[in-house]
Amino acid sequence: MPEVEFSYAGFHASTRSTPLHRHNGTELVYIVEGECENRIPFRDRKIAAGELLIIPPELEHRQIDLGFVRTFYVVFEAKPGVFRNDLRSIDVRSDRFVRSWMEQLVLLYQEQALDQCRLLLPALLARITRLEGSIDGTAEIPAGLAAAIRFITYHFHRELAIREIAASNGMSPSYFNALFHKHMQVSPAEYIKKLRMGHARQLLRNSRLTISEIGEQCGYRNAYYFCRIFRKVHGCTPGEYRALPRREYDVKFLAP
Repeated sequence: MPEVEFSYAGFHASTRSTPLHRHNGTELVYIVEGECENRIPFRDRKIAAGELLIIPPELEHRQIDLGFVRTFYVVFEAKPGVFRNDLRSIDVRSDRFVRSWMEQLVLLYQEQALDQCRLLLPALLARITRLEGSIDGTAEIPAGLAAAIRFITYHFHRELAIREIAASNGMSPSYFNALFHKHMQVSPAEYIKKLRMGHARQLLRNSRLTISEIGEQCGYRNAYYFCRIFRKVHGCTPGEYRALPRREYDVKFLAP
């Protein structure tokens, strides 16, 4: 199983805003030209040329173009712990590589050179991670919460009790839930479900495991319950998802 799974890449060049939608994977959006506002529940963000927006999986969003806007975008899924997928923007105007590699991914995808996309994407993510280490970015996550997130990230396939995770990090369940939502924009239970569904999608695309075996590897001992949760999240069964063309794996439009 690859640590990073490339989904697709493309470009936007228009004065026309995008419809409300969400992705199963993380989306990188680089603003080449112009200025736009991304409508995200409770956290609208205005970004301009030279900035990179990272949009987490399953987050509903809509790009409102403020005049002519040109962007490159890349969508991918990564194993837990490989890349930060929280919502944030980074000023990368002084970097020589991010724009170039984003554009190359778009061109390679247009040529259906997927093997080369898979090789270039990890380098891009490593570059972004390195840049974030030298840029004053988002607020630091408290140590106790960071420890809890690491534990959940590496043990999502097990049965997890939120109350026990909170207690082991010196927090009450209510405070832990509130703090978690403040920094991650979702509840702990929703975060666990997102990790499990992301892992399920990777296994469905890249393994020959049965649906029942995939459910077990994602923390669902009951195959029926796994299928019910998967269908609720994706609008199709695991078997139907497995049969979809690559581009249809990911994006969901929520409004006209």
